[in-house]
Amino acid sequence: AILKRFEASRTPVIRSSPAFTIHEKGLITEGLPFHPVEETFFVSSVHKRKILSLNKTGEVKTFASEQEGLFSVLGMSVDAKRRHLWVTSAAFPQMVNFKKEEQGVSAVFKFDLRSKKLLKKYVLTNETKKHALGDLAIHSNGDVFTTDSLSAAVYVIRADKDEIELFLENAGFGSPQGLAFSGDERHLFMADYSTGLFDIDVKTKNVVHLSPIPGATLLGIDGLYFHKGTLIGVQNGVAPQRVVRVRLSKDLSRAERLDVLEANNPVFLEPTLGVMVDGTFYFIANSQWPLVDESGKLAPEDKLRDPVVLKMRLD
Repeated sequence: AILKRFEASRTPVIRSSPAFTIHEKGLITEGLPFHPVEETFFVSSVHKRKILSLNKTGEVKTFASEQEGLFSVLGMSVDAKRRHLWVTSAAFPQMVNFKKEEQGVSAVFKFDLRSKKLLKKYVLTNETKKHALGDLAIHSNGDVFTTDSLSAAVYVIRADKDEIELFLENAGFGSPQGLAFSGDERHLFMADYSTGLFDIDVKTKNVVHLSPIPGATLLGIDGLYFHKGTLIGVQNGVAPQRVVRVRLSKDLSRAERLDVLEANNPVFLEPTLGVMVDGTFYFIANSQWPLVDESGKLAPEDKLRDPVVLKMRLD
């Protein structure tokens, strides 16, 4: 019976279709936000320390690079109301021009989408502990929340203070990853790679660890997105890697069911983050993290692939 379940887990589940391809190998892609005003996607590069933009005609340009002080570029999010692009970045050995003394330094970058200029850089040094800010979520009031997978904490940049500060630490956190606000913003859901899903009240800082779902796992979720009372997760820390939907109770207090939306897609080579656009989920299908080693050396050219973004219509 167990062997049959193993075999069933290898069955392809494919609901997506190609959205676009970036014709540049060796990027090691991670983040994928969308600017609805200009109808532009942004793609981040871990290895090459840059951000690419892709407009509605398919034209790809370099939006920002190492010249702006970027380290490995990870999660990104667009604040369409204020025309800002928020970016997390961390000094990883997988990036070009890595300096060992910078390891554990991480920062949030705020770019102006009108002028395409860097407005501010919010840095966490490695003097007392190491940091890796990986993903972020923006409240409608302009507050930016970001997860730190190394110090196992959540940080915040308040719109009125405009500086980064510790928001929350919790003994249950192991490796915080994706963040997603509920529609009414009363719930800030957080994926933790090693301990599952959390529900955070941003007003009271009350933290609830969502109970596991019998017969399913909530571990290994990287990107996390809220959609019509459910959570969409890119679960790349399990085998097979997949995209899942976690159905929540009506009051959003419990995880009740896990549905596999996509798995065993031959395009997959560590899917990472995505973005919801008018009921369609776009996500990076082949970040290719396994193809760069701890010394920053890429796999041979014939092993590398062009980064592919897939899209999936959600009901």
